[in-house]
Amino acid sequence: MSSSVSAPSGVVVVTQVCHEQSDTALGKFLKGEPLGIVQIMIGVINILFGIPITIYADSTGVHGGIVFWGGLIYISSGALTVAANKKFNKCLLRTSLRMNFCSMVVAGGTIGIFSINLSVRNLDFFCQSYDCEQMGYTYQGLFHGIVGVLLVFSILQFIISFCVLAFTCRAICGYSTEQVVIIESPEAPINTVSK
Repeated sequence: MSSSVSAPSGVVVVTQVCHEQSDTALGKFLKGEPLGIVQIMIGVINILFGIPITIYADSTGVHGGIVFWGGLIYISSGALTVAANKKFNKCLLRTSLRMNFCSMVVAGGTIGIFSINLSVRNLDFFCQSYDCEQMGYTYQGLFHGIVGVLLVFSILQFIISFCVLAFTCRAICGYSTEQVVIIESPEAPINTVSK
């Protein structure tokens, strides 16, 4: 897209808006491409580990559904990061920036919820026999093991989202969008145009 304005003195100012990136900004952002793929994998793992704890567990993380919608947010932020790496334009960069910020906030909340779930040691068991109680403790150990794994992945997601945010901010700051060209007609005197 370009626009031109003619002044009475014969000076033509052409403003071109182009979508080219600087090589340094692209290089800094492309470091984040594998991180987007890791974000997608963390989201898939979050959903897959969420299925067994949803069937039997009674916890805040399960009732809130954070294992599912958190995983979907991680997948979408990773997909946007990969898409922004493939097609380097400002709209995708800004969308990736916003989605990774949301992902970082969700990961922070998930870290808090899973930490609370790990600190609470008593799941309610409605049984009277020794075998049933023993099975309950076994299940409680499995539940805390899965929540511990999900906590580690949530911490990893928080760190990755922060790194992708940093790469995206650098890429947006180094993104050039406007170029001004001044063309003077031969019959006009030389004038200085200041912006």
